[in-house]
Amino acid sequence: MKLPCNVTQDLLPLYHDGVCSEESRRLVEEHLEGCEACKRVLEELNTEALTASVDDADGLKALKKIQRKWVKSMAKAFYKGILIALTLCALVLGIYFATTRWKCIPVPTSVMEVSNVCLMEDGRILYHLNVTDCSDYHFGKSILTEDGKKYFPLMRSLIEPVRRISHNYPPDYELLDVAEENAWQQHWGDGIEITAVYLGRPGNAVLVWEKGMELPPASQELEEYWG
Repeated sequence: MKLPCNVTQDLLPLYHDGVCSEESRRLVEEHLEGCEACKRVLEELNTEALTASVDDADGLKALKKIQRKWVKSMAKAFYKGILIALTLCALVLGIYFATTRWKCIPVPTSVMEVSNVCLMEDGRILYHLNVTDCSDYHFGKSILTEDGKKYFPLMRSLIEPVRRISHNYPPDYELLDVAEENAWQQHWGDGIEITAVYLGRPGNAVLVWEKGMELPPASQELEEYWG
């Protein structure tokens, strides 16, 4: 049985896609052997399918390109976020260090009270230091002038905790060994003899001791504690 053209052309899409029955396929092929018109219809179907596959490939390429750009932008945003987070952490740590650990602010002499300067049996000097604003302090790098005056600056950070009161006896006493300081100066320093000791900086300091000062002997309690 030979199929008419209209029936064959109705079956051509199924034939082209390979979903028709075996009998229908055989009848379509028999018809195509002697019908140029139906052959052209089949060629048009093949051309349309090829164009569609090319369009699909181009669309897939465009989609992959968009995907690559998106992944790249996400990675860039991720690393940028890490960099910003690290920068913020470094900034916070820097601010913390600058405000709580960097001893850059001198303690004013107006809050320093030196009292009970006394001489121990071994020649060392003790003195009581009271910082009246109750904030903690730290001894900075000492300054020795050419005339033998040695200055010990008291330093603190921008944010300094309240000074801890020691429960041991005696609290807030500092020890000064002028003989040892002079020995160091003679052997490893510049040979300047220390003639006076101050708390603070030159021009704004509190006297602790000077050469020739008459000092009372330290109490027995101080001798036992510091000896």
